Amino acid sequence: MRILFDSTFTSISGKKSGIERVVQSLMQEAISDTTRSCHPGTVVESVFLYRGGIYLCGDSAKKAFENVSKIQSSSFKSASFAYRAFANALCTMVPHPKFCGWLKPSPGHLGVFKRRYRHAVRAAFRYAARTSERIEPLPTDILWLPDAYWATETVWPSVQNARQSGAFIATLVYDLIPIQDETTGEINIELNENFFRYLAQVANHSDALLTISDVVRGQLIQFLNSYRDVGQIAKENVVTIPLGAEVPSGEGTIREELREYFERPGEMEPYLCVGTFEPRKNHGFLIDAMELLWEQGANVRLCLIGRVGWKCEQLIQRLNEHPELGQRLFVCYSASDAEVHYAYRHCRSLLTASKSEGFGLPIVEGQRYGKPVIASDIPVHREVGRDGCMFFSLSAPAALSEAIVANEQRLALPQDQTKVSAPFTWQDSWESCLNALLAGAANRNASRCDS
Repeated sequence: MRILFDSTFTSISGKKSGIERVVQSLMQEAISDTTRSCHPGTVVESVFLYRGGIYLCGDSAKKAFENVSKIQSSSFKSASFAYRAFANALCTMVPHPKFCGWLKPSPGHLGVFKRRYRHAVRAAFRYAARTSERIEPLPTDILWLPDAYWATETVWPSVQNARQSGAFIATLVYDLIPIQDETTGEINIELNENFFRYLAQVANHSDALLTISDVVRGQLIQFLNSYRDVGQIAKENVVTIPLGAEVPSGEGTIREELREYFERPGEMEPYLCVGTFEPRKNHGFLIDAMELLWEQGANVRLCLIGRVGWKCEQLIQRLNEHPELGQRLFVCYSASDAEVHYAYRHCRSLLTASKSEGFGLPIVEGQRYGKPVIASDIPVHREVGRDGCMFFSLSAPAALSEAIVANEQRLALPQDQTKVSAPFTWQDSWESCLNALLAGAANRNASRCDS
């Protein structure tokens, strides 16, 4: 049995948040699993999809994709000295946030470098396809698709060809948030037609769907039942797998200002929130709650770590101009793996105020480090955090303020009464994934024999 593990989008992405972390962690475990020979007869091959073909992702392809990913991860930093000087001078004369964000994009964004990036992507895939071995899918193969395919629509001809060759196709669905009404949670495909097309492609080309939580599984089954014309997949072929909790320790130094903030003499450790700055992550709610505590004289501190996302200009301006910035508030927009690892290890507790999630990785990551977790009371957080979380209502920031006060009282208890641990590792996650893939393929093959 051969599992073709695709990472077409993650290979060229310069981001290290949610989906990329899942794909990279599962890939690492999958390759290690093959090395450990835990499943004799099962071979995992890292592949990329291009122009209807499937190619082995060898050293030459990895190098080409790595060069592209560097453009997105540090487009401005990697630009020439002359351009950086020009952009800095122009932004001094015209300090408009959107204009400067376009000229000097933050890590993970492209701005003025978008055309350069797209050209580099095309060139990288052409080179990778030319120098890599093309795979002909077999009926005994499993094509595993865990990546961000709403951002890489060109993969579907390759998927279709693999399915026509008899390969078993399984896709990981992270959430349905882009087509869910923010207030009611109801599905509305007009909210994001591009994401609806992605789900339609997934349903049309997959034999099985995996989800990262039972909440998402239920929403996906409801979607498939409501829009039967996009594809027919029986609910028993929609399976939930858990996600792991380990955070890559990474290599490199910890920037001095981050270390100084966490290790400030005479101060208690800061609370930590890890997540992209975007509306549904609800960072403004966190700040509102902290401001209530600061007004009451509480000496709590907060550290926010995450890349700049979308529709967050006002939030970023609020953070950058906040009177507590550098005192009781610290913001890091470009933390390395080593710095995220350090922050988890040294924080007081973890906070998340998200309005919607597919899973909520920071919850299990915080638990993995033995940290108390205070999370917004939404269904998926209840599922993921279980009894290891303190939950608060999103009705008002005061609810979070009260939860933090309660957490401080709880932290005064003996250590063994507050210690928690995450239930799953990435090895557990891959084992669940592999079992689902093998069982799904076996059931599909058995049904074909019966017919």
